Amino acid sequence: MEIRLRPGAILDQAVTTLREQLGALQNVYTSTPVDSYVNWTDEAYRQLSNYVLPSQVESLIETKRYWALRPDASNSGWIAATRGA
Repeated sequence: MEIRLRPGAILDQAVTTLREQLGALQNVYTSTPVDSYVNWTDEAYRQLSNYVLPSQVESLIETKRYWALRPDASNSGWIAATRGA
């Protein structure tokens, strides 16, 4: 998958953020893995949105697993509310 940066984003910072989020994802298997995963998706979305185009952030994070585990995925207003829209 080709990832395009937002205009003005600095490549080194974007790569660092991607690596940090990968490390955080690898650590989500705690005593509450589903909650940890959902929390990780929220934080990853916020962090990656600084560097990557929104449609690409969605394709990286909003996978089938994301929608299957999302506790209130049927609530369409939930996504907008958590992203500050």
